[in-house]
Amino acid sequence: MPSIRPVSLPTDHAALDHIFRTTSGPSFKPEPAATISSHLFCHAYAALEPRTSLVLVDSSNTPVGYILGTPDTRAFASRWKREYAAGLDLAGIARPPDYAAQGLPRPADFESSLLDLLFNSPEELLNLHVPSREEPLAGTWGAHFHVDILPAYQRQGWGAAMVEEMCGALRAGGARGVHLGLEGRNEGAARFYARMGFRRAEVVLDGGASGEVGRMAGENGTVFMVKDLVEGV
Repeated sequence: MPSIRPVSLPTDHAALDHIFRTTSGPSFKPEPAATISSHLFCHAYAALEPRTSLVLVDSSNTPVGYILGTPDTRAFASRWKREYAAGLDLAGIARPPDYAAQGLPRPADFESSLLDLLFNSPEELLNLHVPSREEPLAGTWGAHFHVDILPAYQRQGWGAAMVEEMCGALRAGGARGVHLGLEGRNEGAARFYARMGFRRAEVVLDGGASGEVGRMAGENGTVFMVKDLVEGV
């Protein structure tokens, strides 16, 4: 019977990597994108936020899913460059220049853009760049998380159990609210999170370009959903 527990490093590192690589989208499969993005979306969380990094484990205590988050996205972004990226060595992958600091144009190709996010611009990855007068993401709903489960353990209720466990861990870490971003066409995920108590952010995020609250502009603009973790948020 699977169960949920906090992440344990370095023991769980290889299993976390396997989960990420198995569940990631096609654009993240080739190297070096796979290695770079595993640090962007997986390993940084486990290293910096072990109290809000949870794993679903099988009967042999091997992780078969994870839910990784932080109770304070702004603080997490600040620590990312100082405590994680500064000491990161990706064998065979050169560290990029700090484009903004050196007045250089940012890279356009996919792998270089990922490297820039990892080493120079985690704030963009973490949605701190999303404009809003009300600051819904980094302010009121300052926590965030993401979850991945191996296919053999999906559609068995473990996703809901992990989200509930994570919300409790974020609340214990001082978070008053949590946000997450979904691909605009992913209606199934939107329905799932609605059942978990999330709602679309009720604020304009893109200056009205999309014509909707809670959505970024574009053909498949990201939809942001939020959940209050304490009363009176």
